[in-house]
Amino acid sequence: MAQYKIIRKRFISWYFSESYEITSFGSNCIDELLQYGKINITIQDLVDNCVSIPKYLCEGQSIHDEEDLYPEDVELIVEPLN
Repeated sequence: MAQYKIIRKRFISWYFSESYEITSFGSNCIDELLQYGKINITIQDLVDNCVSIPKYLCEGQSIHDEEDLYPEDVELIVEPLN
């Protein structure tokens, strides 16, 4: 069971913060469209394919925390309504 929670929007903002990731994602989408005629990907797929995820992205963690987590240690959540 995941110990840490990340708001989906925050994860996506981090994941696509580098132009390389945007270009790579777009290229992979085009390849998948050409091969299968559709794109099948979830945010969880993106998480699962990360080598590591910064702990500071998680709820209740300090921005100064430099520890990295394994994808299986995090759970995506919808932003809470306050």
